[in-house]
Amino acid sequence: MRLGERLRTYDVDRIVTSPEPKAFETATVVAQTLGSITVETLDALREHDDRDAPFQDETSFRATVRRFFAHSNEAVFGPETADDAQRRFASGVEALLRSREGAATVVVAHGRVISLFVARRNAEDPYVLWGRLGLPSFVVLELPSYVLVEVIEGV
Repeated sequence: MRLGERLRTYDVDRIVTSPEPKAFETATVVAQTLGSITVETLDALREHDDRDAPFQDETSFRATVRRFFAHSNEAVFGPETADDAQRRFASGVEALLRSREGAATVVVAHGRVISLFVARRNAEDPYVLWGRLGLPSFVVLELPSYVLVEVIEGV
């Protein structure tokens, strides 16, 4: 898998993923590509909870996601606000990094929560960042500051 090959340069020794099937499958394939790395799941890494949102065409969905980011303290679609999703995700990331400080950790998660997390720590527009995150892609953060080093688009 090309994603795994790209991640090999970071000397990864830990993969933690959202329990959602697509993320877990991606993490498993990356782990197999990197060899002898176990995959851990962490519920806090799941995507923004949009379970009640109706299906939308691409244009409508993008407009809804723009509103989601712009009105982060409101439940724009689904029961969870962007602020709540970001806090949940951030607490999960911070806890897992504290648990094995210094480990080269890959977090496999989802576009909206990753965009919220990275944008809030880097004065980035979360909608613009979200638009850059094709499948698969990844961001590289400097730790412990979470400064955005690079966005690798569409591996």
